[in-house]
Amino acid sequence: MKILYFNLLLLLFIGNSENIFAQIAQKEVNVNINTNKEIGTIRALNGGQLSPICNFKLLDLSEEFKALHIPIVRLHDAPWFNDNVVDVHMIFRDFKQDPSKEENYDFRQTDAYLSAILATGSKVVFRLGESIEHTKEKYFVNPPTDYSKWAAICRGIIRHYNKGWNNGFHHNIQFWEIYNEPDNTQMWTGTPEQFYKLYEVAAKAIKKEFPEISVGGPGMASPMTIANGKASATEYTKGFLEHCRKQLVPLDFFSWHSYISNPWNLAVQPSFIRELLDQYGFNKTQSHLNEWNYIPEVELGWRRLFGRGIWQGAIRKQAYEELSGCKGASFIANVLMLLQDEPVDVANFYTTTAGLFGIFSEYGEPRKTYHAFRAFAELLKTPVRLETEYNKTDGIVVCAGKNKTKTNILVSNFSEILQLTIINLNISGNIPGAQTKVEIYLLDESKDLAKIKEFEIKSNDKTIQLSQLIPSAAVLLISLEN
Repeated sequence: MKILYFNLLLLLFIGNSENIFAQIAQKEVNVNINTNKEIGTIRALNGGQLSPICNFKLLDLSEEFKALHIPIVRLHDAPWFNDNVVDVHMIFRDFKQDPSKEENYDFRQTDAYLSAILATGSKVVFRLGESIEHTKEKYFVNPPTDYSKWAAICRGIIRHYNKGWNNGFHHNIQFWEIYNEPDNTQMWTGTPEQFYKLYEVAAKAIKKEFPEISVGGPGMASPMTIANGKASATEYTKGFLEHCRKQLVPLDFFSWHSYISNPWNLAVQPSFIRELLDQYGFNKTQSHLNEWNYIPEVELGWRRLFGRGIWQGAIRKQAYEELSGCKGASFIANVLMLLQDEPVDVANFYTTTAGLFGIFSEYGEPRKTYHAFRAFAELLKTPVRLETEYNKTDGIVVCAGKNKTKTNILVSNFSEILQLTIINLNISGNIPGAQTKVEIYLLDESKDLAKIKEFEIKSNDKTIQLSQLIPSAAVLLISLEN
């Protein structure tokens, strides 16, 4: 057995500070990785949202999408970033018409929209419903006048994309989500009971015709409340699950959302959802966290991101810059690693396209958040997960994996305070090969996961010491290749 020992001293640099060390709290993190201790597979929880062809088809980010190895893409709010696609009223334009007749559907633009996603290698979660409406008057998020007819339209959409109906396809889309955030007044103007009934009628009708697919929902905006460190289900969530249980409504997956400022607070939520589903008898129902993102200062954050009047302009710009900057990037890396140990089956970040919540600017420029996804994509290339032990201090999360020739170690530092962090990284186990190449990549304010160091070590080397600058909100990728 050969042993490699790394002592990584990570220093924080602060602009023009006169006394750097007076402003930094020092801490030490000891990380132990044994390449012989395999603990499963690194899960591809880096799902995304919406098509790489966006901004009304002015941007094509397909190649950047492919580089991220996004496993599955959810379709919601597509009209925000494109045009006339996905939403029920955009495919079936006149609700007065007969949903059994082919001529009453217009699939053309949605066909192209889906094809662009599938061409990148990603699968699809098709959301059956409408996009969010921030307008005072609501146009399409009102309860349909005929639930059975609405369900028939949804069945026509599924038939088109999975069964070839109406000059359609055989995409074999597995996940069909009924609606989105009915507990959000910007998404549903009806009562909870009206939505429960809509879901029941649609889910039963869809499952009867297509028993092989997974039907779920409803993309709950607020599935829980947390007070004094204790989570409890909202009345809307409990009412939905109780209705599904009593009426024997199909619920193959339960989808829910989380926008939050602390990655650890997000990471504990899947366990609560899993326990809640089991409590209501949905032991086989999957848990889908299919919208999540970093929201700076949650209580104030939504006003900064969406408020009118004084919240517009510079305040809003600053909020979105923080969301998509290094803080948001380290949040993403932390969450993707923390979720590895949590009972969640599918996760979809909102959003992997361009725009306000996107990982690209409206001009198609990759933001810091894009490079966080790129770092995780590198970790997925070494999918055999290794046991990683370290003292859980504020900010630091570590995950490691290997394949036949390479070991990748991802370190993310989402720190609430500026600090000097010392990481002692100890790697033990079988390291094949006479030479090992070490590459270190850094994502911070000035670097976009750029290679900052490369060197080789011999198999009989036991200790290597190096110093490296890294801010508190940063991501480090260490690669060892034979």
